[in-house]
Amino acid sequence: PSMLLGIGLWVEKDITYHFIISIPIIFRAMIFLSGQFRKKFGNVFSLQNCWTNVVVLNGYKTVKEALVNKSEDFADRPYFPVYEHLGYGHKSEGVVLARYGHVWKELRKFTLTTLRNFGMGKKSLEERVIEEAGFLCSAINSEGGLSHATGWRKYSD
Repeated sequence: PSMLLGIGLWVEKDITYHFIISIPIIFRAMIFLSGQFRKKFGNVFSLQNCWTNVVVLNGYKTVKEALVNKSEDFADRPYFPVYEHLGYGHKSEGVVLARYGHVWKELRKFTLTTLRNFGMGKKSLEERVIEEAGFLCSAINSEGGLSHATGWRKYSD
């Protein structure tokens, strides 16, 4: 959905308006079709979405079993060929688009530990960010609202 919205925002302005308006209609149609497929095929069925098989889960018990009892089986992200073009292949490392597994778990653990040591979730970090934001505002104001270091444009009032 967010990818479709991004594509819609990338298109010309007048087309974007109609595209964004149609998004709720598309989702309503998907929900309606999902209900129809549920009646015909049951709580678990699969669909072919372009190059990927999509498994659809319906019902509280089915979703709970998948996400709680069998969470390891459902933890990975689906593969999309566009990831290759963005530089995230099958062997990519990172927290956001990496494949779920031992390497991802270790990297996530390291990242969270480092952020906690840095001050994530602590008041001390908040005070530092506010102080730095004040310095940034002062630097921008000293340039008359235009900061050459950041490359921001000055907007006329």
